[in-house]
Amino acid sequence: MQEQDMRLGILTGLAEEAALAARHFPQAAIATSGATQAGAERALGALKAAGATHLLSFGYAGGLAPWVQAGSIMVPEAVMVEGQLVPVSAELAKQFGVVDGHVLHSPHMVRQASEKAALYERTGCAMADMESGLVVTSGLPAAVLRVACDVAGETLPPAACQPLRGNKPDMGAILQNVLRRPGQLPALITLGRHRGAARQAMEKHLHGLDLA
Repeated sequence: MQEQDMRLGILTGLAEEAALAARHFPQAAIATSGATQAGAERALGALKAAGATHLLSFGYAGGLAPWVQAGSIMVPEAVMVEGQLVPVSAELAKQFGVVDGHVLHSPHMVRQASEKAALYERTGCAMADMESGLVVTSGLPAAVLRVACDVAGETLPPAACQPLRGNKPDMGAILQNVLRRPGQLPALITLGRHRGAARQAMEKHLHGLDLA
C-alpha cells in the first residue's frame, strides 16, 4: 500500500487499538487519544510532528444504524463533522477495503440507545467515533477504518464509560462501579463479548488486505 515518500500516521482511541495497528502497520507512526477530544488533538499533533503525510483513523466505533452488528467493518467515503460531510481521500481509503457510507464524528462517547437512534435518524451515519473528524479536517490525505464494538440498541453500562488510565480501561474503577451497580453486569458481559467479536473481525479484515 505504500507510495514513495508516504508516511502513514494512525490515530486510535485506545492502547489496545494502537497495539493492533502496530502489528499490521509496523512502519506507521501511531498515536492514541485516550478517548477524549483534547487527547485526540494532542495525538494528531504528535503524528504531524512525526512526519506523517497520510492519516488513518483506526479502531472501534459505536453502531448507530440498526443493521450494524458487532464486528461490522466500515471504510466510509465521508465523515460528518458538525453537520457537514467531509470526504476522505478516495485513493487512500480504497487500500483499506470497500469504501461506502458515512461515519459520524462525536466529541463525546455516544452511550444511550436513544441517542444512537436520534443521531442515526438525523445524520444517516452508520457508526460514530471520536477521532475521525480530526483526521479528515487535518489538511492531510486521510481515511477511516473502523469496526463496531457496540450496536444501536445497546445502552453502554456505566462501568464501560469510566475514564481511561494510561489509554487503557481502569479495571479498578470498573470493578468499583460494578460493585456499586451490580445490575449492569449482564450488559457489561454482552459488551465484552461484542468487543471480542469486533477485535476478531478487524484482525481477519487486516489479514485480508494487501499491506505490502
